[in-house]
Amino acid sequence: MLRIPISSLPLRKQKLLAESPLSTPTFISIEGHHYDKSVSATIYEIQVGFQCGHDVITENLKARFSDFEKLDKVIRPILDKYNYSCPFPPKRWFGNTDETFVREREECLRLYIETTLKSPEINHNKEFLNFFHLAK
Repeated sequence: MLRIPISSLPLRKQKLLAESPLSTPTFISIEGHHYDKSVSATIYEIQVGFQCGHDVITENLKARFSDFEKLDKVIRPILDKYNYSCPFPPKRWFGNTDETFVREREECLRLYIETTLKSPEINHNKEFLNFFHLAK
């Protein structure tokens, strides 16, 4: 974990913090990706930050697309019920390591997370909070 001043954050992350519906202002951001040969999968690098006074405490996480899929299956009923539904990026059996496809999927996941985080019900969902290491 790293503690940094809010003013040092990129404006996009400052905006996500300011718009956070969670009781502790929080941002979740996909920072990039890399292909891991040992598991034959693309790994998405995620930064989670929560406000602590004038600072943000950040933690870096990693997840595969299949991890996001599992999370979506659990929280989809909540998202649909409260109309916070953002389409989940589609699965692709062939060409899923193509760099253009991976970048597009990363952007879709970024939008999915940002939209999902706006759902008031999500800040009570144990699976979502645990996935992003936000459970207290």
